[in-house]
Amino acid sequence: MYKIVKFSLVFIFIFLVGCTYWGGFGSRRDYAVDYARGNLGIVMRFLPNTPPAEIYNGDPVDIMVEFSNKGTYDITNGQGYFYLTGFDDRYFPHLSYDNTRTFEAPGISEFNPYGDIYGTVSFREDRVEIPQEVPYFDQTFKVTACYYYETYATPKVCIDTDYTNTIQDKVCEVHDLSLAGGQGAPVAITRIEENIIGQRVQFKIFFKNLGGGEVFYKGSGPGGITNCHTDLLRDEYNKLSLEEARLAENTLTCKPDEIRLDERGEGYIYCYCETCLDFGENYETLLTLRLGYGYRDSIYTNMRIIRSIFV
Repeated sequence: MYKIVKFSLVFIFIFLVGCTYWGGFGSRRDYAVDYARGNLGIVMRFLPNTPPAEIYNGDPVDIMVEFSNKGTYDITNGQGYFYLTGFDDRYFPHLSYDNTRTFEAPGISEFNPYGDIYGTVSFREDRVEIPQEVPYFDQTFKVTACYYYETYATPKVCIDTDYTNTIQDKVCEVHDLSLAGGQGAPVAITRIEENIIGQRVQFKIFFKNLGGGEVFYKGSGPGGITNCHTDLLRDEYNKLSLEEARLAENTLTCKPDEIRLDERGEGYIYCYCETCLDFGENYETLLTLRLGYGYRDSIYTNMRIIRSIFV
């Protein structure tokens, strides 16, 4: 009798554990979570005391920056650069030519939900000298990140193909969409206005720079991001590209060819399809959008160099 009770208890325990793991009868609970939220890309900071607030002339100085990717796009080789500037080259001769670092940074995902994979870059001047005529000399160090980034969104839209007076039990209604919260990137798709005119389905898609940096575009794809701290032209500023626009499997035609953001960091584009309405009733489907752009962000810190009478 004891063995039967013991076996029964073990069986019930296994059954309950199985139901907990699977979320009931045949429905798993370990589903993927959507981490595409927020408006951040690369976040960086100077590590404590690098550089220190004060040093003496003749001393070395180390500058170290910690960074992480708080957005969804994986920055790979050749897509990210750090530049150290702001100082007088005459007193930092080594840093004047060794001031560039490349970087990679994985984006947030189910395995890195908070962007806590940190990297560091470092710069070093072995001996700092200042003129004998001054007792101290203040310098500002600026680290600029130039990197390629993408915004990806797949909002669900309603397609209504009924142009008759028939009464239908429709599954959805055509309406404008508000995409609050961002898509895990500095530039966000904020709103989509939909219209169906005849056999054409048309979308007016709105964008906004919600990050703390600057948007630019210097060419197709990830190229053209180098030296954005010095070589960014006015024509390249506040400019981005719509790399992909699809309604289900249909590629959309979009105008204008270049997306320009205004002084508030906002812009829009029109996308349409003439052959997408091939069903006899209304339905819901996915609108796939992918933006590509360069992004520039900077941080600053100050240091005082004190002239020592013993050097």
